[in-house]
Amino acid sequence: MHSDSAKQCAVEGVSLAFPDAPERKVLDQIHLSIRKGESVLLLGPSGSGKSTLGYVLGGLIPRSIEAVVTGNVRVEGRVGMLFQDPEAQFCMLTAEDEIAFGLENIRIPRREMETRIDAALERFGLMSWKRRNSAEMSGGMKQKLAMACLLAMEPDIYIFDEPTANLDPASTRDVLRAIRELKQTESKTLLIIEHKVEGVIDWVDRAVLLGPDGRLLDEGMPGEVFRRRQAEIRAYGIWQPTLWKWSSRLNPTAPFPTTTKQFVDAVDSGQVPQLVELLDRETGALTAASPAAASLQDLDPIGKVPLFRAENASFSYGKGHKVWGPISFDINAGEWVAIVGPNGCGKSTLLSALMGLRNLSEGTIRLKERPLDSYSGREISQLLGFVFQNPEHQFITDTVWQEVAFGTGAPTNPEVKERVRETLVDLGLIHAANANPFSLSQGEKRRLSVATTLLSSHEALLLDEPTFGQDAHTAFELEEKLADLHQQGRTLIMVTHDMELVARRAQKVLVLAGGNLLYCGHPADLFRMEESEDSAAAEASGLLRTANLELPLAFKVRALLERKGGLLHAGLAAGEPVR
Repeated sequence: MHSDSAKQCAVEGVSLAFPDAPERKVLDQIHLSIRKGESVLLLGPSGSGKSTLGYVLGGLIPRSIEAVVTGNVRVEGRVGMLFQDPEAQFCMLTAEDEIAFGLENIRIPRREMETRIDAALERFGLMSWKRRNSAEMSGGMKQKLAMACLLAMEPDIYIFDEPTANLDPASTRDVLRAIRELKQTESKTLLIIEHKVEGVIDWVDRAVLLGPDGRLLDEGMPGEVFRRRQAEIRAYGIWQPTLWKWSSRLNPTAPFPTTTKQFVDAVDSGQVPQLVELLDRETGALTAASPAAASLQDLDPIGKVPLFRAENASFSYGKGHKVWGPISFDINAGEWVAIVGPNGCGKSTLLSALMGLRNLSEGTIRLKERPLDSYSGREISQLLGFVFQNPEHQFITDTVWQEVAFGTGAPTNPEVKERVRETLVDLGLIHAANANPFSLSQGEKRRLSVATTLLSSHEALLLDEPTFGQDAHTAFELEEKLADLHQQGRTLIMVTHDMELVARRAQKVLVLAGGNLLYCGHPADLFRMEESEDSAAAEASGLLRTANLELPLAFKVRALLERKGGLLHAGLAAGEPVR
């Protein structure tokens, strides 16, 4: 037995390189120990070796993944790991069998196994999937199933690699609550690898910061690490809690706030103009401009004929399980459209249906006034570009360079070559230009999958979670690349759980939940209903809750400022309005 202060994991002078690039150290002289019952947040830019360090502690390197490793690693107890890509750890057909497989391997008695399976499925709202084919699950539901499998095995040490990457806001809260309970009620040892740290950073014991060269730069209390390493954190594109970021802009010496109310309570009237500028940057100035004052026709380059028109469209798996429908909506040429809703509501299915990859059960979808099913696959692929939820589903060449150049139709053209090079540089992939796409990290695979569409001539791009798994810099670059295409008149249709991205960019939002289209319109209309105190607020709040969505933080802050004795108006009256 070990005391709570005993080291349960220890990494001493570990360096690591992979056989295909032995000269490049992914980890370089890492010294790290984790006490029993301690929770550690592992931070670093994309490609800094965070997942690799997790594989080392979990024993996958070098036992299952070949690598050149020096140094010593000591781990006491059983380790369970949640991978970035949940599909990479599935091997059975149903949710029940998936959980049972792990339990069988650690010799859990059958009766206890049945109890654990039901408890794990219930914990993550997956009981209805117990005996159904898990291949039909959405990406977010697969992520929750992977969590259920891991928690059912009750290891001594948990390693969570991007546990919330594919989850809607409500599911994110549920999963983080489950992880926190492992610490609070079971005193489990936790290593959490996460880009977006809200909901984690306020309760973990320690933060560890890796640099882009695979070296350990700093460790300590999370707030202290963020203050000491502000320059590096900004340079590396590590996500900061938004309230911390805004607080440090307004008052660099103030304590970091832990709640939205605490942040607003610390704002005085003289700081309001600067805060309004920050809020407007976060929401594309939607918080300042009423959509009622300007029609969508004024805001968007919309053609007279909708690019897409769905009329009483429905989709079902087989005869018994309707995913959604009947639903009807228009998507106009030149719009930036977001499809949002809870995990498993059929967002990716709808995107696939718009691409012609799914056949409707009922109703029609028209593309440029023609029924979509009247187009050949070649015709659709010339008009529409598609980014799959799982990046690996679309890779078709042997190198990263070839993957980006393939869609241009002229990969040997000197001008095309230069554009490919610029795209790889901008998205942080130039170092991997000659690498196999399947050898990239999950975040790099996502950037590559989006990059394959950026140089195409498609009229519309359909993107399934285009920014998941990215650090702040790479997410910004992806967003800017898409914004450039939108400015050129391209239609963008994206599935996302990032409501901040919706607030900044979307001109129309489709809210799916419970098989129905709950809302189709401008996102600011939806968010403003939530801000207001009239009867519409209750309706909007119910809609957002039903769809497992959250009001973007900028709207929450603005609403609290309004309620704080008119501070918003007083502050703007005292200074120049920021526009």
